[in-house]
Order: sequence, then structure tokens, then C-alpha cells
Amino acid sequence: MSCVTYLINKNVSVLVQVMIALASHLQQVESEKQKLRSQVRRLVQENTWLRDELASTQQRLQRSEQQCAALEEQKKHLEFMDEMKKYEAESTQVTVHRTSKSIGQI
Repeated sequence: MSCVTYLINKNVSVLVQVMIALASHLQQVESEKQKLRSQVRRLVQENTWLRDELASTQQRLQRSEQQCAALEEQKKHLEFMDEMKKYEAESTQVTVHRTSKSIGQI
């Protein structure tokens, strides 16, 4: 075998090894790409679910805040009514006391 044939065979052999390594690398890259695509789909689904959960939680929070505001107003009204009852009771006692003094002076 001549020197040229030997070099050609050796170069072909190296080229085949490089092509095999390149094919293996491309296969790994494609596999990684598929994994990443799958992960992106999962993350998109999870993101959609989280957005739905956030919207639902925000609605519940808004309803709770509205109920809280309504209860605060009701509490203020009840406290006002209680103060009015106390005022009326004091006013009635003063009137009864004055009336009984007046009757006693007669």
C-alpha cells in the first residue's frame, strides 16, 4: 500500500470518527431541545394555572374586603345606636328625677 493510500485511509477514518461524534452530539442536542420544549410546555401550563389561581384569590380578597367594609359600617352604626340608647336613657332618668322632685315639692 502506498503512502498516499495510507494517508487517505487514515483521513477517511478520522473523518468517519468525526462524523460519528458529530451525529452523536447532534442527537444529544436534539434530545436536550425536546426536553426543553417539554419543560416550556409544562411551565406555560403552570403559569396559566397560577394566573387563574391569582385571579381567583384576588376576587376572594376583593369580596372579603367588601364584606369587611360592610361589617365596619354596620359596627359603627350599632355603636352609634348604642350611644343614642345610652343618651336617651340618661335623658329619661334626668326627666324622671326632675319630675319626681317637682311632684315632691307640690
